[in-house]
Amino acid sequence: MRASSNTDASLPGSDPDFRASQAAQYVAGGQAADAEVAGRHRTYARKAALALEAWRGARDWRADDVAVEIGCGGGVLTRLIASAEPARQWLGTDFSPVMLDGARRAGAARPRVEFRVHDAYEPFPQAGEFAFGFGCDILHHLDDPVRALGHLRHALRPGGSMLFLESNPRNPVIHLRCRNRPEEQRVYLTSERTLAEWAMAAG
Repeated sequence: MRASSNTDASLPGSDPDFRASQAAQYVAGGQAADAEVAGRHRTYARKAALALEAWRGARDWRADDVAVEIGCGGGVLTRLIASAEPARQWLGTDFSPVMLDGARRAGAARPRVEFRVHDAYEPFPQAGEFAFGFGCDILHHLDDPVRALGHLRHALRPGGSMLFLESNPRNPVIHLRCRNRPEEQRVYLTSERTLAEWAMAAG
């Protein structure tokens, strides 16, 4: 795939140290990112509403179904969704224990919300574990989004579904917010075409 192979040396993911660099910047900026997200509560409330619409519109939900978020960070989106569906089981995953410690503290009042360390580049330990998978502004941080999507697909039970929301780099606000942040440069690869290609390649 053109979008995920990064054969063009000018693309951010072509650096072999890209993942380590992204990880370091992510953890170092974690608290600042959480503050930024908290300041955009209405935006995240709309994103949570979209995820809930997808969850509720899917078929054959069972009482023991679990939904998983990839790259949950401080757990803001996970908590918003869980607040609207408190009877459901929600799992937030992130590769950073530091971020998840904050997520657990903030989500302590919600017994059906769990946070687990998981790297999106790695397969989940159990196939068919989840009924619904979702993520928000995570794919553009990955130099191999197809790999992450493929692992999630294999972790969904038959009939399961997933939803990923990505920022539009053509939006002037997004463009200005991201242009001087090295960890956000892959957002400029995001388009309907590349998202479709990644999803198709992941099966």
